[in-house]
Amino acid sequence: MKKKSILLTSIVLALCALLLSPMPAKAQGPDTDVFIVDTFDDLVDDMPNGFCSVGQISGGFCSLRAAVTEAFQVMVVGRNLHIQLPYGTYVLTQDDPSSGEDGYYGDLDFKDLPRNFSGNELTVTIEGMGDEPSVIDANEIDRVLEIGKYYNVILKNLVITGGKVVANYNERGKGGGILKPGNSTLELNKVRITDNEIVCDNCISSSGGGIVSLGKLTIKNSEIDHNTARVGSAISHWDDDDPLFIYRSSIHSNYMDEGRVLDGWGLLLNLVNSTMEGEIHWRDGDVWIQNSTLRNRTQSINAYANISMGGNSGLLYLKIKNSILITQGNKDPTLPGGPNCDFGYFYITKESFGGNVFSDNTCPFDYSRDIRVDSPLDARLGPLQNNGGRTPTRALLHGSPAIDIRNGPCYYLKYLEENPDHPSSIMLLEDQRGAVRWDFKCDSGAFEYWPQVFLPIIAK
Repeated sequence: MKKKSILLTSIVLALCALLLSPMPAKAQGPDTDVFIVDTFDDLVDDMPNGFCSVGQISGGFCSLRAAVTEAFQVMVVGRNLHIQLPYGTYVLTQDDPSSGEDGYYGDLDFKDLPRNFSGNELTVTIEGMGDEPSVIDANEIDRVLEIGKYYNVILKNLVITGGKVVANYNERGKGGGILKPGNSTLELNKVRITDNEIVCDNCISSSGGGIVSLGKLTIKNSEIDHNTARVGSAISHWDDDDPLFIYRSSIHSNYMDEGRVLDGWGLLLNLVNSTMEGEIHWRDGDVWIQNSTLRNRTQSINAYANISMGGNSGLLYLKIKNSILITQGNKDPTLPGGPNCDFGYFYITKESFGGNVFSDNTCPFDYSRDIRVDSPLDARLGPLQNNGGRTPTRALLHGSPAIDIRNGPCYYLKYLEENPDHPSSIMLLEDQRGAVRWDFKCDSGAFEYWPQVFLPIIAK
């Protein structure tokens, strides 16, 4: 009995020691430096030392250009950086190349990091801190922003505008708003890319009026509009390793000579819960269109498609789910202005997951779950406008065939990087505006229809 008591006491003491012993500390992430920009002037920091300070080692004004210049110094010592912009407009004015390094004039430049930073998880965030977005205006002296190699950059609550790239004879013009090379990543969240352009003076090509991206690009809750380039007037993107993911965003009113508003090739374009005006031209990769509204309006002699695909590297896939694809002619909007889908090669696998509304028979069609309208007007789409939320949408009007097209909630396929061959379904609880998809009957496109409720007027 005594032996049992001693054994029990020993066990209790051992458990108490285990419980009272210090727990192993959780791994801490890298520290974050915060630069608060405190001047709207475009001032140069020519003393790179990790401090955002103009004219002195520390304690000087912190301009936006100075903060971007010092990002290199912060990154190389292993720290994240958060650049905070109080509400207002930051106009770039430094246009004299004799002022020194490239980052000291023209666009805002993130200097290339050393090669051993490839795959690094450190991030640079530029964020507007007001209720309304802060504006970065390049003032037509250059593009707005050029991201160097091996950065992970996040832009939040900003307007990127006023970028202008002039491509002269025998040159290639790239990235009127933002230029991002490979080996870096970019995420836009609540960002508007607007009124940027590439001027082509007998140049070889001009691409990416809004953005040129090589490498991973993610766009959320954002708007890309009124940008100009010959190809990819909104976006030109190339990446074989990561998907281009566009979610709850609007791409519209961009200008081009060749019709390609979003132009690129790569692993996957995944467009979800978004509104787009113009042609998607994608090569050598897959395209998934999910709960999105696509409309193209063209002259009959320039019959651009909503989606055109082609390529030379293996089997490509087009998957369309719960989406609206409409083309209209400029002269007669009751007639299609071009094909919904156009394929340059025959080895593209085309699949409808149902719940789609089309204006012709060029896309994959599920006869039991898709709808084809006789006239584009029969889709009953409202004008592109602010219907609530951060980005413009096309409302579903009363009587639209897209309303309650599926019995059950909306789901979308999300690309899984760790298992790229097996996408999983995720429920879409909100539409592009952030409005609740309320009745668990999936509406096609990016807009959830809410019927108006009229209450009786009670006379007193």
